[in-house]
Amino acid sequence: MNDMQSALDALRPKLVGQDWSAYEGCSLLGVVIRMARLNHMQSGDIRTCFGLTIRRKSDILGKLLRSGDQHRMVAQMQAFSGVFVKDWKLENWWPYGSEPVWESLTHKMRQCPVCALYGYHSALFQLPGLAICPWHRVRLLDGCHRCGKPLLDGFNQGLRLLQCTCGHDHFSFTRAIAGDESTTSCRQQRLGEYRSWSRHGKRTRWLFNPGQWDPRGPAALEILTCPPWADLVFHDDLVVDSVVAERTALRSDALIAHNSGLEQARATVAKLPRSWLGALESVSRRAVQMPGLGCLSDKELRAFGAERPAGPAGPAAGAAEGIRLGVFRLKPSRAGGDAYLHTEVLGGVTLMALGGLADGIGRQPVPRSDSAERREFRRWVTQHQAGHQLVSGVVFRVLTRSYADGCRILLGQIDPDLYRARPTRPVRRFPWIALSLGENGQARGTIVWTRQTDQ
Repeated sequence: MNDMQSALDALRPKLVGQDWSAYEGCSLLGVVIRMARLNHMQSGDIRTCFGLTIRRKSDILGKLLRSGDQHRMVAQMQAFSGVFVKDWKLENWWPYGSEPVWESLTHKMRQCPVCALYGYHSALFQLPGLAICPWHRVRLLDGCHRCGKPLLDGFNQGLRLLQCTCGHDHFSFTRAIAGDESTTSCRQQRLGEYRSWSRHGKRTRWLFNPGQWDPRGPAALEILTCPPWADLVFHDDLVVDSVVAERTALRSDALIAHNSGLEQARATVAKLPRSWLGALESVSRRAVQMPGLGCLSDKELRAFGAERPAGPAGPAAGAAEGIRLGVFRLKPSRAGGDAYLHTEVLGGVTLMALGGLADGIGRQPVPRSDSAERREFRRWVTQHQAGHQLVSGVVFRVLTRSYADGCRILLGQIDPDLYRARPTRPVRRFPWIALSLGENGQARGTIVWTRQTDQ
């Protein structure tokens, strides 16, 4: 061990670029890029100096942003301070108490073109909510600004890091020696602001993702991870709902029960607050009026409080008698002062989201073998004065919109002509849910709905 340490001590002075004073917030990828380019390192040299095995056509970005063991090894071999190393891990920049949604974070390196000249890259650049470099005010790129190829494509083809196969080099030797000292003050300020916002978010914010692959997930995260001072980008195909809750804002008959059935996260008959019945009946009544004449029987229409519109009736297509089971299950009902709903119509993704939310106010003990994140969310909700109110308000908003979507999907199987017009076209949307428990008993929920194009 002493021989190894002596060898490392002898090696360190020989490396160019050991001054990191202008590189606060730099990621491990940025460290490797700067040192490898300044010292003309090959893959073997990187392994010798940093203990990292960097292979071409491998997920370099994911490896260097997530691996705590790799971080500790590099820090020990090159004597980096703990404060500097802390910025290497992407989780430390994540502004929620829940785990990062890795599958919806970009696997492409995102880079400020000005920072690239200095060999600077920050894990902060990989968060979807940040589209512009906070200190250079330049749009972040995930490809060469000349040809559009990924920034690490040249390295995968046998070139140096940040060299592109089109001939452009994003790195400047002369600028990378000392770093970008002109923006040091601004960078420190912006990094401090983001760290403060992120630390506060880990205590007060929680994110629920759909639980399965969503191609529009990155767009939803652009909204939900955007810091307050950054420019928010909206997308026309996304719908954003907001819920504000206070400790005394909701009546007791509007609060979801601890044993509603939604916490099971599967199709069942859920017990809902009786004050929700009017909204659900209004949704179902409008939905059953969408199919063409003759698609639903008179008895089915009357069950939902709807009447057949005037005009000649078309072929009943088997709907002339009785009420079909699938249509019957759409109807919410009242019993014993509570509202009840068959949740099969909501879809599996929504049921999982509602299950996670409802479990936060559940009273059933969480098994030790279950995830620590589940136990932490329940503790997080119950300790806040407006936790129950916020969960109830968000569940109501998610359930009613998903119920409307589910009604149209089922009725679209009865009348395929609903797909012809956009106002009636059945579509399934996935909810991305962000909860924020603030001070003074106030809480807020934000729901971003992503439209699934395979419907």
